[in-house]
Amino acid sequence: MSNELIILLKLLLAHFVADFLLQSKTMVEKKSFSRVYLYYHGAIVFLVSWLFSFEGLVSLAIGVFHTIIDGVKSHLDSQSKQSKYHLFIGDQLAHILTILLAWFIGSSGMAKYDFITALKDVSNSQEILTLLVGYLV
Repeated sequence: MSNELIILLKLLLAHFVADFLLQSKTMVEKKSFSRVYLYYHGAIVFLVSWLFSFEGLVSLAIGVFHTIIDGVKSHLDSQSKQSKYHLFIGDQLAHILTILLAWFIGSSGMAKYDFITALKDVSNSQEILTLLVGYLV
């Protein structure tokens, strides 16, 4: 497996750790009322992403966009009649797409890849497909 794909797996794992293991129920609830908790969670996402991947700009982009996505979700959660399930699924899909995009654009060595080759590598990787299926389940 190429180094770039290993970085992607690390970034996805970092997301799981930061969003599910390091975020308490209290933090989830308070993000809707206090931006301090929202920014704190975004900083945790950045830090965990960086510690797992050592990709500074990629991790920073993931942390910033994670914060924006969570802020939008919190706003929709308080204003919308959408079910919490639909908001959760949309939130997680947006996070995964952000991770994929940040990884593809910014990961070291990706400049050598063309888009089609990288997409083919990702879509044909047994490890990545297993991880994505497990993540969705």
